[in-house]
Amino acid sequence: MSVPKRLRRPLAFLLAFTLVFGVVGWNALADAEETEPSEVAAVLLDEEVSIENLDEEIVTEEVDLEEAATAEEPAEEADVPEETEESTEGLEDPETTEEAKTSETSKPNNDGAEEDEGPAPLRTRGAPKEVPATITSFVIQDLNGSTVNEMFITNWFYLAMDWDASSSGADLHEGDYFDITLPDRMKFPSNSSAVDFNLYDEDGVTVIARAHVSPGPGDRGGSVRVTFTDWVEGKENVKGKIRLSAQFVQSQVDVGQPNTFQIQVGSQVVPVTVNITGPTDLQPEILGKWGQGVEEGGCAGAERG
Repeated sequence: MSVPKRLRRPLAFLLAFTLVFGVVGWNALADAEETEPSEVAAVLLDEEVSIENLDEEIVTEEVDLEEAATAEEPAEEADVPEETEESTEGLEDPETTEEAKTSETSKPNNDGAEEDEGPAPLRTRGAPKEVPATITSFVIQDLNGSTVNEMFITNWFYLAMDWDASSSGADLHEGDYFDITLPDRMKFPSNSSAVDFNLYDEDGVTVIARAHVSPGPGDRGGSVRVTFTDWVEGKENVKGKIRLSAQFVQSQVDVGQPNTFQIQVGSQVVPVTVNITGPTDLQPEILGKWGQGVEEGGCAGAERG
């Protein structure tokens, strides 16, 4: 196919233009293809750097957190004793609590009077001490053990008493004692068999206490001390009886009328009244005479003058 002559020049120009611009375009495309990977690589590299920076920041934050935790640990350890001390404030040591309660009960109140301390603690066994006791019965008995309200002035008799030491509860110990003051218008034997004797339990065998009589001057009056044995250890409601032989002091009593005598335990005074009798004067006798006539040859009658 032949190209008209008149078109050859424009076509050649177009072809040359196409070639030139084709080459330029191709080169540009090649440059573009070469530059895009580098740009992508640069972007990726920037992202890797950012990731590395982010990792470094994360590592830095972890290091900061570890340092902060390391810095806080001593503070927590330092606080542990305080928390332990506070947590043990509510716990009570038995001995400390008992001492605190004892001291608190002994503190006076605002009015100056001591608060009620409640029941006193039991006393441990130690030095003997005088304990409270009361007399619940006091009578005079004859030598047969019968209670009487009349007694001959020269007779021997018994002072029979019931005593009660239960107010001490179980706080009685061996060697504890109480005293009874005896009437000074009576006299008591001072021989050894009558001065010291045992007091027995209801079984009549067990010795619960021992009595010692201390007569006053001339064996008049005096006192008797009742001292407990180890039988009373740990026991409550301790009670008993005691009986003493005695005589009246004849010059100190009134014959033919009631006489009152007293014994005393602590501040308790207990009386007993008995009528004292004595010998009476003999009434004078009237003598008389009588007679009878005698018949002759008879006997004379008896004459009583």
